[in-house]
Amino acid sequence: MKRAVLFVAGLVACASIPDAPRAQERSELETLRARFPGVPDRPSERRAPRVNVTVPNDASEDMFIEDVATKIGARVRLEGAPASRRVEVDGLSLFEEAHVVMRAGDEGIEDFVAFEKRPATEELVYRVVPSANASLRFVESTFELLDDRGTPRLRMNPPYVIDGSGKRHAATVSVEGCAYDTSFAPPWDRPTTKPGSSECVVHVRWRDVTYPVLVDPSWTITGSGGARHSHTAVKLSTGRVLVFYGDNCSGTCNLATGVQVYDPATKTFSPTGAIEAKAANVPAVTLNNGKTLVLAPVGVGGQLYTPATGLFTPAGPSTVQRSGGSTLTVLTNGKVLAAGGGGLTAEIYDPVANTFTLTPNMKLSHLDGTATLLADGRVLLAGGGTSGAEIYDPVANTFTLTGSMSVSRTEHGAALLPNGKVLVVGGGTKVVELYDPPTGKFTTTTPLADARVATVAVPMNSGNVYIVGGFINHEATPIVERYEAATGEITPAPFLTVPRGYHRVTVLDNARLLVTFGATRDDGLASSFDTVEELDLHAPGAACTINDDCGSGICDLGVCCAAGCTASCRKCAPGTGACIAIQNADDPNSCTGKDTCDAASVCKKKSGQPCASGNECATGFCVNAFCCDRACSGQCEACDGTVPGRCETIAGPPRGKPACTNTGKACGGTCNGIIAATCKYPDGATSCESTCADATFSPGTCNNDGQCVARDPRPCPGNLVCANAIECKTSCATNEDCVLGYGCSDGKCIPTAYCDKDKLIGVDRKTETNCAPYSCDQKESRCRTACESVMDCAEGFYCGFDGQCVVKPTPPSGCSSTSGPRRTGGLFAIAVALAALLARRRAR
Repeated sequence: MKRAVLFVAGLVACASIPDAPRAQERSELETLRARFPGVPDRPSERRAPRVNVTVPNDASEDMFIEDVATKIGARVRLEGAPASRRVEVDGLSLFEEAHVVMRAGDEGIEDFVAFEKRPATEELVYRVVPSANASLRFVESTFELLDDRGTPRLRMNPPYVIDGSGKRHAATVSVEGCAYDTSFAPPWDRPTTKPGSSECVVHVRWRDVTYPVLVDPSWTITGSGGARHSHTAVKLSTGRVLVFYGDNCSGTCNLATGVQVYDPATKTFSPTGAIEAKAANVPAVTLNNGKTLVLAPVGVGGQLYTPATGLFTPAGPSTVQRSGGSTLTVLTNGKVLAAGGGGLTAEIYDPVANTFTLTPNMKLSHLDGTATLLADGRVLLAGGGTSGAEIYDPVANTFTLTGSMSVSRTEHGAALLPNGKVLVVGGGTKVVELYDPPTGKFTTTTPLADARVATVAVPMNSGNVYIVGGFINHEATPIVERYEAATGEITPAPFLTVPRGYHRVTVLDNARLLVTFGATRDDGLASSFDTVEELDLHAPGAACTINDDCGSGICDLGVCCAAGCTASCRKCAPGTGACIAIQNADDPNSCTGKDTCDAASVCKKKSGQPCASGNECATGFCVNAFCCDRACSGQCEACDGTVPGRCETIAGPPRGKPACTNTGKACGGTCNGIIAATCKYPDGATSCESTCADATFSPGTCNNDGQCVARDPRPCPGNLVCANAIECKTSCATNEDCVLGYGCSDGKCIPTAYCDKDKLIGVDRKTETNCAPYSCDQKESRCRTACESVMDCAEGFYCGFDGQCVVKPTPPSGCSSTSGPRRTGGLFAIAVALAALLARRRAR
């Protein structure tokens, strides 16, 4: 391998100290750069490492590359490289004797091997030792190292040879000494193939090139694809993205080779079956049957890609040879309208019959124009070297001119809005226009910040449209603007990490925007990108401000939703984005203000709102005609107090509840504003329903429970008599205020003589005086000495006509018929007895 120079690009070099550079190494490097523009260039600033790379100290030693996340890796040695120490020149590692240069990058190791003259064998041989956890796949000159789930982690990209004129030539690759998968079907989640050997031998061969040449195999991680722009990118029925065709520019431009599939779940690329020929600006669409139709370049016709097999097969031949810049539109009936790139011709592809059929000619030629499926099933074709537009009606199979745009547009973008209008942007102007299908007219709206060419208009799930990248004055821009469907305003959105034009934007199944590849300029100084990025949209469960912050296009209450979550009392869960129930809280989207979500996630009235039953209230409690914060069932609780809806302890009579129970008026209860469960009742110190009779007081007292309890009777205190039927006197004014045997003296009842029938009891309560024949005067407490009636006489005596008490006469015994003195005596006795009886009655 005489006079060969090897350039290796990696991420992490070994820690040994290289030799200092000399003028000879610097001169060698500049000569190669002049001969092969664009390679090898100074390494770019390193980003977060995704691979571990060890660059050898000597050209004859192994280099090592490993995926950081999975530890899938390999040791690789270029066979036949002479021994030579490493020297650092301009950020590159140079090996003087072997003329080998290695460059550290952040994707992996890229080998540039230069030959000044044709070698004896036009071939490079690599000895590869895969890590024990790696599986292998070899498809379309791409050698891959996969993990156990079939995800590619490292690969040797298809090598190419650059001749002295800058033209690229594909090299051929073969692998020997190990086993590998050869299926063209995308590798993810398929059975893998272990190498069955400790090492593999990889041969890179070329022929029919003009020397000097630069051979370029490379070993990289799988998060990027082959550099290209103006390529084709289409989402497959599997949700993955098929990428192929396009231009590849780096100093000089060539048509890009290779077909790759991007897997959004693992963010990795892998090769699939090849497609015939090469081209740029070729459209493709995924059909309802799951296959993808490619309107292939001139002379080839349509091609169909089947994701399950990874192969392209011919579609029915098209009736017109079309150049790049044409469009494919899937109609509502599943057929496809192919237009542009072929003058005024258009045709319909029928997936069932697998045939193309010409339609009537278009009214205008639309090269690099747009075709937008309208809500009513018709297609708007606009611009492409013209300001004109026309409508294709698939039912009538006719093209009809419609209103024109205010400016001519080419390489612009168009997107259908939720209101049925079509947004048209870019094409070298700031002017933004809206097409209204019912009126057939274009009207201008808020302009872009700058006039852009080759920008991409992408409708989001939210209804907004992202206007991504493009060129401003020939330079690629990272600018992304957002058309707000609700307001018609255009506002700034998160920028691309890399300025891109001639890129492609694909809306993934998770609604994130995949931006693939692109170019730095739109002129002969362009360079192509091999990187992709996803716009800064968040995954389900992440925090958000607006819908477009989320890949799903749904931002609910500051959280990205995985799917629609519009029902009342539902929200998106932080962390997962799942739609979950809102319990005991507001749902600002549908249940707020006077309402809130209850424990069962049903929108009901908040506490304090008027109600007729608990079913109307979020708490389930309707008290005092207000939704209450709790049951509020205490005898002295109410929910219509100072703060309606808040259960409070009240004072006074209960509200809306039975009165406090009691058995006596004096013992009746009330609410005291402190005790909530029961009323407050008078205690035993409170009298109730007492009686007084015959100087005897019968007391009643409350029992702390609203009842009046009778107590034992007792004499009125102080020898007093009853003042009325319910109480005793408390002092005396006369002797009559005192009980028998007591007289009133200075308001108090003191002991005195008293009468006991016809006896006078002395003050000492021992002396007894028989008052007979007179009675004892109760009022004066003395024996009478005269009488006015029989009541003034003792028992057995009567009051005579002389005012003296005498013994009652003994009535005569027997009967007499004579009328002598005996009759007179009998009548007199009767008269006396009647007089005594009448006197006693009068006394009573």
